[in-house]
Amino acid sequence: MAVSTSLAAVPSPAGLKILKKLEYGFFAGPAFSRTEASSVYRDAWAEELLKSVDEETVLSMNKAAGPAFRLTAAYFLRPRFGVEAGLSFTSAPVPTNSVFRMDYAWKSGVQGTAGGEWPGTGRFASRVFFANAVWRHLGKRFGASLSAGPALFFNSVKVTAIAGVGRSEVTTIQVYVPPVWTQTTVQHLDAVPAEVEIPKTRWTAAGFNAGLGGQYVLGPRLAAAVDLRLFFAPARDIPWTAVPGTYLGLLEKESRWTVGEDLARLVESRTTAFHLNPSFVQVSAGLKIALR
Repeated sequence: MAVSTSLAAVPSPAGLKILKKLEYGFFAGPAFSRTEASSVYRDAWAEELLKSVDEETVLSMNKAAGPAFRLTAAYFLRPRFGVEAGLSFTSAPVPTNSVFRMDYAWKSGVQGTAGGEWPGTGRFASRVFFANAVWRHLGKRFGASLSAGPALFFNSVKVTAIAGVGRSEVTTIQVYVPPVWTQTTVQHLDAVPAEVEIPKTRWTAAGFNAGLGGQYVLGPRLAAAVDLRLFFAPARDIPWTAVPGTYLGLLEKESRWTVGEDLARLVESRTTAFHLNPSFVQVSAGLKIALR
């Protein structure tokens, strides 16, 4: 009588060593921008009966706090030292505020001032891929870690705002009163809230990240974690685009003025760029899952 024997294949403990050195992290929390930014539109001109016109719009922008999420995977070569790769994503509003002032003087000696203030909207988003060296210290319940390394930023921004733009119209009226012609010049001065924007702009930048973390052990493979992390990337100057169109006047309420292509290009040339710093600080909490 023949007897057959079969053995079930079981994973070798040696084959699972690499898994026991892996650790995954899932984090979420607010991200805070590091700087504010502002742009300025300025122009000075004169025409016919106008002795001088000085106009200025200050466009102030401040990236507000926005949600951020981060995924990490770490491999520990030794109990205290390892390497880590991860992805972070954040998206935040970019509110704007435009303050306009126009001072003017007529050749007749009459002077005046016009102004306005308008809110604007925008949004900034950044995806960051990073690779870090990690040092950690693990106690029975509590642990701490330091990590830092290079990062690659994939950024995008879109902003819509308002700039005050001065407008003037000169009309010459000729009247014939025999035996002579008489000529009268009529001039209107106004300002319009013209739209300026930063169309959807994307760019890539190299930077770095560094952070300090802490954790509390919940079980053999699970720990609650907190993390404070800086993501740094170089700032970028982004030009504004003026939007041609027909706009209501500020001084003559029923008036409508056209901002054509030529004037729009002039406004762009006299507006300083938006100096955007994509760096941010993230405060987050989450979970770490170890496969040991």
